[in-house]
Amino acid sequence: MRILHLFPEYLPGTMVWAHTLLRQIPQTTTHIAALQYLPNDFPSSGFIFWPNPTDKVPRRLRPLAHRWFRITKTYDRALTRYIQDARIELLHLHFGPTGADYAQLGKRCGIPVVVSFYGFDYQRILLQKPIYHQRYQRMFHLADAITGEGPHACQTLANLGCPLSKIHLLPLGVETSSIPFVERTKQPYLRLVQIAAIAPYKGQLTALEAYRAARCYDPTIRLDFYGPERDPAYARRLRKRIAALQLQSVVSVYPALPATQLHQTLLHYHAFIHPSQHTPSGDQEGGAPVVLLDAMATGLPIITTSHCDIPFIVTTYKNGIVCPEGDIPCLQRAIICFAKMSQSQYTSFARAARKKVVQSHTAQQSRKLLSELYKYCLSVHAPVNP
Repeated sequence: MRILHLFPEYLPGTMVWAHTLLRQIPQTTTHIAALQYLPNDFPSSGFIFWPNPTDKVPRRLRPLAHRWFRITKTYDRALTRYIQDARIELLHLHFGPTGADYAQLGKRCGIPVVVSFYGFDYQRILLQKPIYHQRYQRMFHLADAITGEGPHACQTLANLGCPLSKIHLLPLGVETSSIPFVERTKQPYLRLVQIAAIAPYKGQLTALEAYRAARCYDPTIRLDFYGPERDPAYARRLRKRIAALQLQSVVSVYPALPATQLHQTLLHYHAFIHPSQHTPSGDQEGGAPVVLLDAMATGLPIITTSHCDIPFIVTTYKNGIVCPEGDIPCLQRAIICFAKMSQSQYTSFARAARKKVVQSHTAQQSRKLLSELYKYCLSVHAPVNP
């Protein structure tokens, strides 16, 4: 199967999960296209890349060319030629707005269209650009399949108007075979970590307040944040709050981790905290952050919230503790629970975390499901009049 994957950008450093998903999908040849290619460290072997027309434009003029090419449909014409010349059999559009903008192109080329949703595309884009309400309905009609990461994501798609017959569950996964599992010796002090883009829906300020409250019971606990400053104003608020609380000696904020350092870095910690939350702007996880799976695969228990599909992977008092969104006292109690926990209890949590990922969230399982979805779409595809 010759599959063309279209991204708005390929590929931000925080989207290692997308690269993991597309590697070695059974019985497929993977073609990658993006309206903008970003510099990154992801291996490109095994992928065939569409030659973006902006590659011929001087780098300093590419942002302007990108806007012009979208307005003048230059991308559409170039993608159409590529689909025809490369004999692409299916178009997989990543993120809702990309699906809304390019599903019609796939249908004009007479090939099936799959659209995958991941986060901001469920609500935020609809608040920022209400025109996408109408475009989504057209996309739901044109697409052969729409995927969500978990039950909550799939229900959200149904609530948006997607026919149930077109919604498919596609859990994301991680490469468990290359992730070291280490049964940590629980130290006299607890080391907490959150690795995520620094933005309100990731809940770093909530994690900080819960940590501050927990230190009243155990002042030896430490907390580290890693991540790109997706929202600079929020990142400044985080640093100012740390300083105001005089916690600079026990709370650190680090830049984004290279993907190659993620798992080794996680081995230095005892629990992973990630209090995701909805925001007034419509930001949300959509499904569940894939970094939770990375952490669990190394043997880290999770302290988190009942946000979107997080309860799909984290079970309270089994592989972590799940609190209501924004419930700082509950998060505080969860931190203290892990600080006071016996070694045998902690080891049980750690093993359960790894087991959950191995059983139902490996990259191999996700790729197999995706391959089966492609086969299904190709077998039942009938052209839709756009």
